Amino acid sequence: MLNKLLVSSLSIFLLFFHSCADDPSSVGLDLLEQDFLKIDTVNSVDANYTQTSSYFKKVVSLGNSARLLIGKKENYTAHSLMNFAFILPDSIKTDFNDGNLIIESAEIEMFPNYVFTSNDSLASFDFSVFEILSNWSSSGFTADSFNTLQFNSDDLSSDKSLADSIYSFKINNDVARKWIAFAIKPDSLTNYGILISPTLGTEKILGFRAFDPFSDTATKLKVIVSKQGSYVDTLQGFIASDISVLLGDLPSSEPDYMLVQSSLAINSKLFFDLSALPRNIVINRATLVVQSDSSKNLFGSAFENSLVALLITNSQTNEVNNELFIRLAHENFKYSGDITPMIRKWLRDDDNYGMIIRSGSEQAGAELFYLYSSLASDLTKRPYLEIVYSYN
Repeated sequence: MLNKLLVSSLSIFLLFFHSCADDPSSVGLDLLEQDFLKIDTVNSVDANYTQTSSYFKKVVSLGNSARLLIGKKENYTAHSLMNFAFILPDSIKTDFNDGNLIIESAEIEMFPNYVFTSNDSLASFDFSVFEILSNWSSSGFTADSFNTLQFNSDDLSSDKSLADSIYSFKINNDVARKWIAFAIKPDSLTNYGILISPTLGTEKILGFRAFDPFSDTATKLKVIVSKQGSYVDTLQGFIASDISVLLGDLPSSEPDYMLVQSSLAINSKLFFDLSALPRNIVINRATLVVQSDSSKNLFGSAFENSLVALLITNSQTNEVNNELFIRLAHENFKYSGDITPMIRKWLRDDDNYGMIIRSGSEQAGAELFYLYSSLASDLTKRPYLEIVYSYN
């Protein structure tokens, strides 16, 4: 009896395993209702779907970036703003207020972790440091804000050491004194921090770790102070706020390409006319593939090589649904992803405004992707959409 039960159970298991072996979910058959039994596949090439593409500059704030950019590359210029703060013991505050605290030196250390482009690691690099005179915020400051930023044109930096792993420089002692005074009396004084800008001879953009309280390689401020005949001490300053801006113009228009760039930022807009799709169908799977020109892409030394597709909710302003985004993974200069949720929404709500394609790390570098456009002379390089659907 036991053997019969084992054989019977094994037979049921094998039957179940065999029925699943074809993996019906790979084409979305698990979504089929009983009446939808036929499957078809169409793609944008064979079906000759009309498609359009374009690209535009979208100014974004880089306040959430884990990287600060400084430098110049071709027509791009990156500046960084940072503001330092101190946590001071009462004894230091007392000596400072009594006029007994001497500022011996003040030094800032930055730790590079990125270079744009990756071929420019040996290119020249230098910068100047200016005292900022107007208010700014890391949550709202953008490239458009830079023209209104006020700063002193005197370079505060000296004794620069631009080693591979640590970039350090001294800053004016009077400025360090102002920062300490602000830490003691923040209600009556101002501290807008510093602006670090590349010099004219700079030929690369470097990235440095932004504010991170848990990182040993976050930018540091060290101020050596003394009290005559009493002590010498080192005060550790930390970044209270920081942000970068990347300035530059859109590259020259080339019909074969739509562009995507981090930080600047440049977004592409892509639209497929799906009006020829049959009505009353079930979308099982939709795959988007866009290709890039490896001979023209400009990439940095460390970045996330992916793109993101977002559904457009307003065709006039190009606003997107940030909750419905699809990551397009990279393989062999192609970026692809499953955009089934987008296609389903377009067909369900009849509101196909297209999609925005942007960098997978929009705020972390200066990567420039040359993607083949809807007008690419080589038809096989144009954006490709494949849809698997079922019907009755």
